[in-house]
Amino acid sequence: MSVELTLPGVTASVPAARRFVRKTLVGWGFDRQVDAAALVISELATNAVLHARSAFTVRLRVDATGALRLEVLDASQRAPRPRSYGNGSTTGRGLAIVEDLVSTWGVEGLPSGKVVWAELANVDARSDPGTRQGRRSSGQGGGRRRSVPRGPAVLAA
Repeated sequence: MSVELTLPGVTASVPAARRFVRKTLVGWGFDRQVDAAALVISELATNAVLHARSAFTVRLRVDATGALRLEVLDASQRAPRPRSYGNGSTTGRGLAIVEDLVSTWGVEGLPSGKVVWAELANVDARSDPGTRQGRRSSGQGGGRRRSVPRGPAVLAA
């Protein structure tokens, strides 16, 4: 299964990307992954808006093992990098949040930009949704664990 949506590179596109992910995953029966996937897409779409400053495409795919792959394609060649941040910083936590929620993530260059992708392992009724399966990407992006302050996350639809 695969589906995609292209959105303009404006801040109003981030909640639209989140709604697209939620609606699609509920339709596909991935109810237990909706919240994590919506948060990951929020972070990746926000990076596209803030740093690529271009239209971006959100793509969702499910592979044969049931793993969910989330992708954001944009027109920038610049790869995202996890950043350090202070307690009072309002930015810089996005990739650390992504790393905490996914089994693996990375970046692939494209002739017209890049794709930042993240995978959520298959979560079914027999598995604990807090258990991560798989590995971190050892390529560009991914690979390092970061500490992220814990607390409630609130997402607008």
